[in-house]
Amino acid sequence: MIWGDDSTEPVTSAVVVAGIGVEHVWLSYDYLDRGDVDGYGSLLAPDAVLVRPDGRDVRGRAAIEGWLAARASGTSGTNTVTSVFAAAGNVIAIGHYAGIDAEGHPRDVDFTDIFTIAPSGLLRSMKRYFFVHLSG
Repeated sequence: MIWGDDSTEPVTSAVVVAGIGVEHVWLSYDYLDRGDVDGYGSLLAPDAVLVRPDGRDVRGRAAIEGWLAARASGTSGTNTVTSVFAAAGNVIAIGHYAGIDAEGHPRDVDFTDIFTIAPSGLLRSMKRYFFVHLSG
């Protein structure tokens, strides 16, 4: 936080929030890969939304933690992030996921995740896009 001229009102700099958001995005992948649902949840705003590729959004920190805990029992994998960019309240991460999904199927796919960052620096939303080869 940066304090305003009268030193009583905190003023959040967009650059500071972006830096905190980038750090939280990096930490989120570490927590996910270790299966640390509580650690991941600590990075989420209370009103966070996880926009799933199947169109079924998960809303709220507690619901996201519950969804991850249930999902973690049948999955394992690694997110390898290669690039992270921040601008205008968003953080974009590009990487590769390799692992086993909840149905036991192997997954080996490139992704782009787009996060929105709350003024506090916590993760407000995350939406994942997968790379697919187009035929034809």
